[in-house]
Amino acid sequence: MRTHAHTCMHIHIKRERERNRKRERHREKQRYTERQRDTERHRETQRDKERQRETKRDREEKREKE
Repeated sequence: MRTHAHTCMHIHIKRERERNRKRERHREKQRYTERQRDTERHRETQRDKERQRETKRDREEKREKE
């Protein structure tokens, strides 16, 4: 048979686990969105670099023609 204190402790532990679970879930979501942002930034920088290369090539080709 459980004492009153035992029951209270059980409830306390249960609530704490639930809080931890929610906190961890939130962190996971944040990590995921952060990763998404990072990959998007990386893609953007890659596109920019590629555009710069293309414009540079275009300029060089124009010079060669002239």
